Amino acid sequence: MAELSYYDILAKLVSVAKGFSNEIYNIFPAITDNVSKPLLQEIIVKCHITIVQNEALFSRWLWVFSENSVDIEDVNRYVIDILSKEKETRTKMNSFKILYLIGGLNGFLMTSLYHKSKHGTIKESGILNNNSNECGIALFKKAKALWEHRSGGTEKGLNYTNLLSNFYVQDLKMKEKSGYKYENIWCLQDFKTEIEQIQDNKALTIGMTGLSDLKPFKIILGENGLNNTFKVQLLPEFEEQIIPKIISIIKKACKDSVDILIFPEMLGSKKINGKIQDTLFELYCNEIKTPLFVIAPSVWDSNKNELTVFNHTGEEILVQPKFVPYQHEEDGVKYVEDLEYNSTIKVLHIDGLGRVIFPICKSFISPSFKDITEVTKPLLILCPSYSTGYYDFEVEANSFSSVDCNVVWCNCCRALKHPKDTSKITDTKVSDTAKNKEPLLGFITQNGNIYKPMEVFSLDECCKEYNENGCKNDCLKKGEINFKVNSDSKK
Repeated sequence: MAELSYYDILAKLVSVAKGFSNEIYNIFPAITDNVSKPLLQEIIVKCHITIVQNEALFSRWLWVFSENSVDIEDVNRYVIDILSKEKETRTKMNSFKILYLIGGLNGFLMTSLYHKSKHGTIKESGILNNNSNECGIALFKKAKALWEHRSGGTEKGLNYTNLLSNFYVQDLKMKEKSGYKYENIWCLQDFKTEIEQIQDNKALTIGMTGLSDLKPFKIILGENGLNNTFKVQLLPEFEEQIIPKIISIIKKACKDSVDILIFPEMLGSKKINGKIQDTLFELYCNEIKTPLFVIAPSVWDSNKNELTVFNHTGEEILVQPKFVPYQHEEDGVKYVEDLEYNSTIKVLHIDGLGRVIFPICKSFISPSFKDITEVTKPLLILCPSYSTGYYDFEVEANSFSSVDCNVVWCNCCRALKHPKDTSKITDTKVSDTAKNKEPLLGFITQNGNIYKPMEVFSLDECCKEYNENGCKNDCLKKGEINFKVNSDSKK
């Protein structure tokens, strides 16, 4: 049996607090000193806490245990007692004790996590608590985004996740309910120097490109015995024509100091991925500042539609499959994208960017995506697309403003310029309210400690006229996610 840790105790408390009513969370921040001081005094006595900073200790729920002044067995016995009482007879006072303990342990364990103290097992990645199966809660070290509100969203309503400002919490029951698997990729400190530069600039610079108006692929219609299907096959001539353009855009992104570069959906191949890797590595070796990471155009091959994320040296970070197929209609007949089912969601953890996920086109606007975000709690969503529609993407992106999550959506020129071309795929229907708007090539939302309206990118003048030989311009749209720098941002 694994040794008891404070993370185990915290997870047990959270497993109960997640079931608290809204009333408890609404009134807890405003309870009077006549209520709070006796409750905190009881915790101090029962847990044998030595008060070092009395004033800080009694500052509502954001209080901190004193290092070396508590014994884990004392704390565990007290927690077992109050959880037993909570189970037998739920009272507001008992619920308040649980919330105070969560806030206290959150602060106390920050010392363990960031200063390598002796309390609990220190992990840069993976689950911190040993009792996740027992209590249904998994605690991870939290990667924070530079644009997150320092308050953890308490001004919008307190809940247990707000109190756990130093942890990423997964509700395992919710995870199971979502029907997806989740793979965490930990790069917490891998980009420390680059993130510090972004912090100094007070902005994360995003580059996106519509890439090409050439016909990129052909649609192959068929059936699998149960339903009509379609496959996508990249045209060899497109592959050869687009490689020099991709290399040129990457070099342009370097000159423009782009931090993240994103390409559209379905315009990639294994050969193109190799050229992207080689280009990034060569530039890096020549001491040219390359993007923090590049989202290559997704590759449709062997019944998979997958995007690859490369870091600034050209190293592969992750491969994310498209997990929701598109339904295509042709001549009144519906066809579903013939994708091999894959339910794995890749979650990239980076200090400064938070948790980053990479839904491909239809995946972002599917009903199941809300379940995915409830589990992953992303702070940055990067979505490549190939679609004549944009309205659904815009609506979905705006729904994340309340949780400090920013969305980058990148579309393809070809999809916008050739609405009747059978080589294109339309992932959304354009609403009546959107019909009179100029089609969007992409957008960047601006949520967090600085808010501003969505930054949208339309087609350039060079895109207005059809050119059978393709546009010769290496267009790169550039925008920013801005933020205020908090005093504790570098912790």
